[in-house]
Amino acid sequence: MSDGSSYARIEPALQLMVEIASGNLEARGELVGGGDAMDALVGGLNMLAEELSGKLDELQEANQELQRANRELKEMQVQLVQSAKMASLGSMATGIAHELNQPLSAIRMDAEMSLEHLDPDSLNTASLDDARGALAHILAQVDRAAEIVSHLRTFGRQDVADALAPTDLDLVVRNAHALFTQQLRLADVDAQLELAPDCPPALASGNRLEQVLINLLSNALHAVSNCAVKEIRLRTFADDSSVFVEVEDSGPGVPASIRGRIFEPFFTSKPEGEGTGLGLAISFGIVRDLGGELELIDRDDARSPDRDGAVFRVRLPRADGLKT
Repeated sequence: MSDGSSYARIEPALQLMVEIASGNLEARGELVGGGDAMDALVGGLNMLAEELSGKLDELQEANQELQRANRELKEMQVQLVQSAKMASLGSMATGIAHELNQPLSAIRMDAEMSLEHLDPDSLNTASLDDARGALAHILAQVDRAAEIVSHLRTFGRQDVADALAPTDLDLVVRNAHALFTQQLRLADVDAQLELAPDCPPALASGNRLEQVLINLLSNALHAVSNCAVKEIRLRTFADDSSVFVEVEDSGPGVPASIRGRIFEPFFTSKPEGEGTGLGLAISFGIVRDLGGELELIDRDDARSPDRDGAVFRVRLPRADGLKT
């Protein structure tokens, strides 16, 4: 057999190899029917292409199933975070009701006073001035109640995967503290804000970060509930690349035996029925998604190492990207 005829016999097999190697698994070689080695090679390549095509279909199906599972997992995570947020609002219901009751009580008193001053039998310039003052106070109290409701609606809305943006850390801390104020007062807890002047903005989501702080405040409140000294401090500060929030309590601290597990889902040191074990786990995930870190720090590393209790620190990247 001449070299030309030999190459002519080999060429279909070579072309088939090239097609398969390039990813064309639909390619098939034609058998001449001579039953020789070339037919055996082409037949083997056809079988290989068929098998690879089947495996590829299986992989694509498995990949689609994995994508569906990932979507369902993300949806479940969103629902879990939202459920935890609603649970936080539920636990604060007493304090929120008390917070709303104050402006409502003031509105009632001012309304009754206005009716008295507007009595036709005693109407005069002085009574009109008093009525105007009472009505102005009513408007202020209505604004206060509306602000509380607006804050609750903002906090309670379901989070979306919004882009991270420059976030005023001090404002988020103040909002979380305001939402939790009545809970702290009812428990006779001294909560202090130690906010750094001119703290640079964090690259974050204010609503999601507020949920983290509410969770940390809730844990701190539980930690000091049976203590003689009930103190909680919220602190902000920054370094060259990051901004920080610390939530510090005067409780007994976290035992060394469980420090490594406190961010695990469903792990809780609270008595049965008093905790789901999800607050810290969800907070850890939120901060991680924001590109930061949530940690329980050692007292030696805290800003106030001479005190007792636990200190949780949130670290987030600076939005200004400054590195001095």
